[in-house]
Amino acid sequence: MTEGRVRSLEIGSAARGPRAALALVAAALALALAGAPTRAQDAAAAQAAAPGEDEPAFSAEQLEQMLAPIALYPDDLLSQILMASTYPLEVVQADRWVKVHEDLAPEEAEKALEEEDWDPSVKSLVAVPDVLALLSDELDWTQELGDAFISQQEDVLATVQTLRGRAKENGKLESNDEQKVEVNVEGSTQTIVIESAQPDVIYVPVYDTTVVYGYWPYPAYPPYPYYPPAYRVGAAIAIGFAWGYAWGHCDWHGGDVDIDIDRNTNINRSIDRGKYKGDGSGLRDGKGAWQHDARHRGSVPYRDSKTAKRFDGVTNKEAKASRDSFRGRSDSGSPRVIKGGSEGGAGAGGSRTPAAKTSDRGPTIRDSSSGGRTPSSSKPSRSSSSKSRGGLDSVDRGGKQVKRDSSRGQASRSRSAPSRSSFSGSRGGGRGGGRGGGRGR
Repeated sequence: MTEGRVRSLEIGSAARGPRAALALVAAALALALAGAPTRAQDAAAAQAAAPGEDEPAFSAEQLEQMLAPIALYPDDLLSQILMASTYPLEVVQADRWVKVHEDLAPEEAEKALEEEDWDPSVKSLVAVPDVLALLSDELDWTQELGDAFISQQEDVLATVQTLRGRAKENGKLESNDEQKVEVNVEGSTQTIVIESAQPDVIYVPVYDTTVVYGYWPYPAYPPYPYYPPAYRVGAAIAIGFAWGYAWGHCDWHGGDVDIDIDRNTNINRSIDRGKYKGDGSGLRDGKGAWQHDARHRGSVPYRDSKTAKRFDGVTNKEAKASRDSFRGRSDSGSPRVIKGGSEGGAGAGGSRTPAAKTSDRGPTIRDSSSGGRTPSSSKPSRSSSSKSRGGLDSVDRGGKQVKRDSSRGQASRSRSAPSRSSFSGSRGGGRGGGRGGGRGR
């Protein structure tokens, strides 16, 4: 009701007497108050509709997309990848370590690896260097995988079974000389278990994700097409000493990964297993369900505030805000000093490079060859045999930018079989992904 209309009511009512005036004023107030709840409800609805800080949970489509490249891996290897993906900084460090120490004798390499303070799941992947390099190269995918496993562990394992069932129905997941595929049915629940055919080898299948699963029901979320670039067909890799850290096993019925620190004791006797049993991991006598250990997360942010609060970390958005603030001016108001090649500063050779756009996802890939900085893509791209690898650049919990040396050399990835080093030995190629694996695209 407008001011003019209220004024006219009051003037008109005055002519009719005090009683009429009071009645009409009361009616005007009632109408005004009646509109208040409506405006309050509209404001509440607008606030609820506004985007919140947290990312929504990964959908079924997103989970199938990100898990398609590894869902047909043997259970033990799959569990190690899932756990290690929650520690992307250590994955990058381990990949660099392999390149530096690949010529060490097995006995020396055993001792050197034990001295590293990485999560055991990360150490175990040293046994499969090309899988480790894949996780290091495709950091966006790796961190996305780890984020999903931390917050939706049961959904992740259920999605793996969905994809295995689809490949089985499509005739592309069968037992062969390299792998054993066992289908267990309890009531209406089907569980597909995949194991290497030989106990002394790790089978790494290679398959075209657009073929093995048959019809893909989510055109907007096509499966990621990853596979270790050194392999053209599946490879059976002789178990090396690093597999002594492979303590995880998929518990399909429990929807988690079980840990037994005393697994694979015959593979590597140089491991101080007592140290890991008493490191505060929450395991009883070295056994129990896997729990994410934030001590190995480093400076990598978490996807949502609930997870960040649980592990005393920061979210991707908080990390981005810290980076943006740090790139501007310091708290004292002094301009930020760029050391070495970086955004807006002098790059290699004294050239200036523009500031890079950063993703809300946090980690980015730094290319030291040009002194510049390139963001990792929102959707992972296929690894290239001549790709120059970059390091992981993020922020710590105090908001400072973490700068890590990314000079990892130019490792050739064009060989047709894994290198024979002290970390692993090749048993030759096999058929990738069951009968329908074959070569990737």
